[in-house]
Amino acid sequence: MSQPESASVATAPDIVAERYEVEQRVGQGGTALVYRCRDTHTQGIVALKLLR
Repeated sequence: MSQPESASVATAPDIVAERYEVEQRVGQGGTALVYRCRDTHTQGIVALKLLR
């Protein structure tokens, strides 16, 4: 069973790869977490999948 997750609290670093600003966690699976991020170069919204 999956655990409830907070939509507003991110547990990833604030900035990933000196480019992606983490806004919130949006999902999780068996091996990774998925975050909504803002690309600081293009100002676009992207999904970032980080392995656990």
